Amino acid sequence: MSDVLCTNDVAAGIVPELPDNVSMLMKCRYPNLVISNGAISARLFLPDAQHGYYRGVRFDWAGILRDLTYRGHRLFSPWKPDQDLLHDPLCHDDITGPANEFSMHDPPGYDTANPGELFLKIGVGLLERPNVKPYRFFKEYRLVDSGKWTVQSGADRVAFHHEVLPSEAGRNYGYRYTKSLRLAEDAQMIIDHRLENIGAHPIDTDMYYHNFINVDGLPIGPEHRISASFPISFGEWSGPSLKIGTAGFHLARAPLPNESSMGELHGYSQDPDHHVLSFNHAPSNIGMTITGTLPLHCLRLFATSGAICPEPFVKIGALPGSVLSWSTTYTLFEM
Repeated sequence: MSDVLCTNDVAAGIVPELPDNVSMLMKCRYPNLVISNGAISARLFLPDAQHGYYRGVRFDWAGILRDLTYRGHRLFSPWKPDQDLLHDPLCHDDITGPANEFSMHDPPGYDTANPGELFLKIGVGLLERPNVKPYRFFKEYRLVDSGKWTVQSGADRVAFHHEVLPSEAGRNYGYRYTKSLRLAEDAQMIIDHRLENIGAHPIDTDMYYHNFINVDGLPIGPEHRISASFPISFGEWSGPSLKIGTAGFHLARAPLPNESSMGELHGYSQDPDHHVLSFNHAPSNIGMTITGTLPLHCLRLFATSGAICPEPFVKIGALPGSVLSWSTTYTLFEM
């Protein structure tokens, strides 16, 4: 793999020579690259505090997938109406792809921070707590230190390295984090995570993939189906009703514009074999399986007219000086 980009250098006006698979002048207007193994290809946005496609403070900046192309079909296209035309890089959910978030409800250091002090958002950096109110993932918190990003790429893979050094101002929270995406045989996209706690405090939180799934940008409806490796049941649910059968579940009708559905899914255990979810779309004859190496901690579903989103949560824990590694694999197939 070769070094591609250090966004601290870009912010300072020092732009290194980029390999051919990085286009700074593509239609999306944001730094990006394309990886491919012949069977599938992926366009990814690069983390950049000044020019990046996503500069919000909710989701991990690494590996933001514009789309995943397989058999002439695109998965994970923009899910909001006119998202390209009206895109706001600072908006918390103006994002595409699997889109993982750490600490949706309880970021490390938030509860113990006084107003004006900093807390940690992995994949983003150090943010400032503005007041005594509880943390809300959709709020805009001031990003004080975005850390140092370095990107390496090859023809069929890319690795994003993020370092936030412990400091007195940052209350001695710190980490080294690597998120790697590689395209493997059998039409797989494998996402590997490695988190090293280099700070003075334990990191005890969670992470989930939002999974903004759609096919060719088509509206979501009953033909978009989800199944799991365990019998699914639902808790409290809002929005269009669900139809559940032996082969999984689907929405009873298409969501209306600006209508959303959400709820929790039950039936899983701590067995890692239960971290397997499948999606299929009969009109395109395309399916996808999502497999994780860590046990499910929570499982939710969110759906709008633009995306159907199974959200698998896992626990993330790392004591000072320790390392945690885990993976998620997306396997595409023809039905």
